[in-house]
Amino acid sequence: MTARKKRFGLSGSKFLAGIENQIDRADNAKRIEIQTIPISSVNFSPGNPRKLAITPEDITGNLPTLQLPPQAFTQTADNDWLESYETLVQETFGQGKEKDDFLSIALFAASIRSPERMLHPIVVWRDGGHFFKITGERRFLAHVLLGEPNIRASVWEEEPTKFERSVIQWDENNQRENFNLAEALDALEIIIDNWKEETGEKAISLAQFMNLASLKRTTAFRYLKIITNGTPKLRQTITEHRIDALTAAFEFASQDAERADESLAKFLSGAPQSAKDMRRERAKQGKRTRKSQSTRTPNIVNPLFVRKMRPKDAKVVGRMVSIMRSTFGKSPLDQELDGLSMENPKDVGVALQKVFEYVRSLADAAEEKKKG
Repeated sequence: MTARKKRFGLSGSKFLAGIENQIDRADNAKRIEIQTIPISSVNFSPGNPRKLAITPEDITGNLPTLQLPPQAFTQTADNDWLESYETLVQETFGQGKEKDDFLSIALFAASIRSPERMLHPIVVWRDGGHFFKITGERRFLAHVLLGEPNIRASVWEEEPTKFERSVIQWDENNQRENFNLAEALDALEIIIDNWKEETGEKAISLAQFMNLASLKRTTAFRYLKIITNGTPKLRQTITEHRIDALTAAFEFASQDAERADESLAKFLSGAPQSAKDMRRERAKQGKRTRKSQSTRTPNIVNPLFVRKMRPKDAKVVGRMVSIMRSTFGKSPLDQELDGLSMENPKDVGVALQKVFEYVRSLADAAEEKKKG
């Protein structure tokens, strides 16, 4: 069975995406396997953006009292067992997040009933005989509550970087159970911060952000606007779950800081403040509702794709670059590519970008000639 793995790499080019797919398939076979591993060998690593308040020890230490009753596994429309069970959980953990998190895990465990019914394995990385969890905290804790000795896992044979880990966690958690707005913003900010640290870049473009988070353009633009332009007051309001709609938060983030906080104060006081009202307010400031198309040349090769490229794959891609180079004969592209090794993954990545930029310059020149 082949594990599905997050595509980190290329945007906007079917040709380059095809290369990445081939490399990813080979890379998956080398680095990731689906295995059944002992529950006792799994360790929790910091950094999971869901931040559950319940630990495996909280469950095992109270298992005699909080073991799910047989009625929890019967296929009935009601949950008659839940009221008395919730009372036991409250007596153990009191009111608050611990109780709520434990009940959510209990309901999840009751719904899957057995490991065979769990569709998606957790994701871990191996260090000798120990495994460190990357994603799947709720699935793991449900297995602990069910008293299962083993769990299915996608096993990485080497530790992912902080950047890889943040992207995997976003992809897995957002697909399995949607984040609320506050959780999504926290997770996406971690991706951006780790990407900046990994690449040395000071800012991320919309295209790069769309690619990393696997989001559609409009959704990615709204998240990025809130992250980069949202005021502290707006972010606090989102954290408190007083705003949970992405569209509404985006409209506040699209205003100047002073006006945004004024609008937010009106909203929190109960004054009518629709998305249409906020767009009208932005229009008064002379702001366009849509940005003009950028003329900046996009980065078509993601640094993570280049870093994961093996030497033998670099030779194949490098050969393709050489064929494209020869197509243009003697040209300015020759000087751009001189000194780059078509067997070195980093050089191959640079060469792909330069070929793209050269072809784009030819297309732009032809367009200008046509207009003239």
